[in-house]
Amino acid sequence: MDKYIMQLLEDIASSTENVSWPFSEKEVNIWDWIPDDEEERNAPVRNLEEWTGISREMLPPESMLNDDMLIRLLNALKELLDEHNWYFILQTDVPERIQYETIRQNFNQEVKVKRWHDGFFQMCTPGTTYGECTLGEYCQCAFFAELFKERGNEDEEDW
Repeated sequence: MDKYIMQLLEDIASSTENVSWPFSEKEVNIWDWIPDDEEERNAPVRNLEEWTGISREMLPPESMLNDDMLIRLLNALKELLDEHNWYFILQTDVPERIQYETIRQNFNQEVKVKRWHDGFFQMCTPGTTYGECTLGEYCQCAFFAELFKERGNEDEEDW
């Protein structure tokens, strides 16, 4: 398994270093900037697996990995997503094994390839019931739904 993980880490590093963008430019012109909502509507869509060359099937289940392997893969995958402008952002502390498995389970997703604004990794399939995604008890949607329910109708100014 060690040799496989080393090769997988090399493949992830290669994809991280060689991002293929659908637009080429010699310099960035600030006058080309567009608002996020406009870019969201018009950005090209790619499958994350096809874009990165890394497929879900290449990523071993977390139960097959020791702690060192898992941490190295998780960090490499987060760096890969960052370089592809598709960030894996969590608002609460989540154990590394659950983070890794969440990325692995949801890696085959469609992404908007944005030039000016950030994109964010989808933690679960649309329509998933709160708390039933791969994040389980660490479900970000359930956390915020409960938080806003507790806050009730307080003014946003209080935030």
